Amino acid sequence: MLNYIHCRFHFIFFVAVFFLSDVSSYAQMKSYSLSGVIKDDLGEPLSDVMIEVESQKDNRAATGSDGSFTIKVFPNDKITFSCLGFESYTVNNIKGKRRLDIALNPSFIQLAEVQVTGALKNRILAEPTDIEIIGNYFHIRPRFSIPDGMFLSFSRLIIQPSIYNITKTKRIFLKPIIWDDKGFDILHERMYDFNPSSDPLCDYKEIRKELRKGERIPYHDSAYIENIKDDYRADVFFYIERKGRKISKNYIDTLTIANGTVNPLRFFDYEFSAFPLKDNYEKPSPEKQFMDEDGSMNLIFEVSKSNIDFNLGNNRTEIDATLHKLHSIINNRDAVLQSFFIDVSSSPEGKYISNLALARDRLNSAKKLILSNLPTDLARTLYTQSEARVASWFEVAELMKRDSLPVAEEVEAIAKKFSNDPERATKEIYGLGLRKLVVESYLPQVRKMQYRFTYSINRVLTNDEIYSYYISGKRLSRYEYWRLLEENVLKDSTELIARKAMLQYKDFLYPAAILSELLLKENRPDPEVLKPFAVRGAPLPILQNQILSLLAKNRFSEADSIYMLLSPSDVLPELSGVVNAMNGRFEEAYSYFALRGGLNEVLLLLAMKRDKEAYDKSKLLEPMVAKNEYVKAICANRLSDDSPLKLGEAIMAIENALELDPSLREIAEVDADVMELLVKKEEKPADSPNN
Repeated sequence: MLNYIHCRFHFIFFVAVFFLSDVSSYAQMKSYSLSGVIKDDLGEPLSDVMIEVESQKDNRAATGSDGSFTIKVFPNDKITFSCLGFESYTVNNIKGKRRLDIALNPSFIQLAEVQVTGALKNRILAEPTDIEIIGNYFHIRPRFSIPDGMFLSFSRLIIQPSIYNITKTKRIFLKPIIWDDKGFDILHERMYDFNPSSDPLCDYKEIRKELRKGERIPYHDSAYIENIKDDYRADVFFYIERKGRKISKNYIDTLTIANGTVNPLRFFDYEFSAFPLKDNYEKPSPEKQFMDEDGSMNLIFEVSKSNIDFNLGNNRTEIDATLHKLHSIINNRDAVLQSFFIDVSSSPEGKYISNLALARDRLNSAKKLILSNLPTDLARTLYTQSEARVASWFEVAELMKRDSLPVAEEVEAIAKKFSNDPERATKEIYGLGLRKLVVESYLPQVRKMQYRFTYSINRVLTNDEIYSYYISGKRLSRYEYWRLLEENVLKDSTELIARKAMLQYKDFLYPAAILSELLLKENRPDPEVLKPFAVRGAPLPILQNQILSLLAKNRFSEADSIYMLLSPSDVLPELSGVVNAMNGRFEEAYSYFALRGGLNEVLLLLAMKRDKEAYDKSKLLEPMVAKNEYVKAICANRLSDDSPLKLGEAIMAIENALELDPSLREIAEVDADVMELLVKKEEKPADSPNN
């Protein structure tokens, strides 16, 4: 498929030499038509190629869109073909030819078809730049110089800046700049069926349609970064793609344009105390708490009898105690009896079926006794559950083990062997001569009657009750968690209590507020604690503490989004100044910190590029303080191009800073404001007066 291109040009140098003798000879000759096609080195036709005929200086021609031409010439004419990006081609004598097809060679040195270090970056120049940190965004502002004749027909040049995180070995690509030769544009439109949006670079590329001689292209882009304390560098990838009907060639190279970052606000100094929640929170209301009461009645039954005899043993006392607990619940206006459970067991000697029937009869006697002491309506609606069973010989063996009887293991072995035949087990155990001991000491212990009352109570529990419930792992209401935290019942467990409350109640603001405040005080900020609650309309301390937590984690953009939820009158002026400063609103921040002077004022002046003012103000900083000396080095070094004396001043200041605090060297080595001073220091001669 024939591809149509236009050859743009800015400068054409013509050389025409006319000799008077030739003029007279031309007058005696007849002109004729000369035709042909002009192509590039890849065989693609070139349009707009300028054609200069020696005998017709004032009558220039150009090739058409298909690279063809037809001109009037004389038999011995001299013809020159020229086009920007290609070497001129001259035919000194056409010798009467009627057709002339030629190919123009590119005017720049061809690159190898493999990656060649330095090949592109020595021709495409990127002026050194700095990475500037503003809030959570890195900015780069390089300028690119593209030499004349860089392009061939059907070419695309991509300049792809990027920021490389050295610490995490991750790369962030910025917006690329793309130059497309018109022929390349047409080719891609046809490749993508006249829909250039199918080009994967289309949505975000910046296209330069014209390249002027000596043009320096300004560039600015930014990228969000999570941790401004990581080390970064700025790299640029250069990529040339050439398309042709016969051949395609790609060339790539890389250039590092910045190894350091400009971030004077890394030393910005601020400190805030956590904001207490105080009374800006609606306290939870008391909730009904489910409680239960367990116990046992040690009743004595006559052998083979199921009726309860109040005169037998301590039966009266046992029953009275149980009924007293029951009535205390019934008579409590804040309590509601929910359920009643009773469990009765008979001893395993004798026939199993008879023993089970006896257990059921005794259960019914006890159940009838208890229910008869309840109001009729309550007794009718109360949920009751009961179980009658025959105790096993395993239970008797366990009781003997508790008393450390050696015979317990024999009893256990018999119980295991005859687990499905309790009558046989009885005979075997009694055969050991244990009848009297078992009947008098152990069988009465397995004839048990147990009960449990479950009820809800709507009253304020005491701290001891709340503590007991918490320690036992029972579910607490929001109110009880609030009490534990508000009254500091468990002084050493505030964080644990708060986290348990948040786990149980996802939307419970109070424990989140307490936890966030605690973590801020202990210099362990965690923005995730208040994240679900830091929304418009939240209590002011919640939003302020979330801002502090985000600032502490260098998440300045997120802090700013929370800050925007507040009215200016709600925020402390200092907090407002810090948020503005760390998000690039330097003028607003300066209006606050300029009144207070000191290091922060100097840093803001540096951030605003008001270097002379920053230098003058730095003279007022306390001398021989590590950070102050470091900032003085920045101020002096920024003015060193105009004053060699300030360069020496900057070197001396950075030396003082590193001597006072050697840990600052790690920052200085990636700080574009002072890193060159470290090199100069290492290169100083031994007899330098500053040594």
